[in-house]
Amino acid sequence: FDTDCGTGSWDDISGYCPFDVHLMVAGIGTVCDEESITDMKRILPDLRVKIYPEAGHSIHSSCRGEFVADLESIINEAERGNCKL
Repeated sequence: FDTDCGTGSWDDISGYCPFDVHLMVAGIGTVCDEESITDMKRILPDLRVKIYPEAGHSIHSSCRGEFVADLESIINEAERGNCKL
């Protein structure tokens, strides 16, 4: 994934992705628009998308509580074995 353009990276994992992929999207000033999300979900149908409407680019700073709770949930789910790995 040696690129600053995500298109190539998404194409690389489109055939098979052995792990759950979570996309966390800021609602304010995001570069990830609805069309981009639709394209990503077309390439990776199991993509899990979370939009933080009140968050800016640095979601972990502008929406810390919700971000940390979601991240902990992702980690706990992986620990329970509820993921593709």
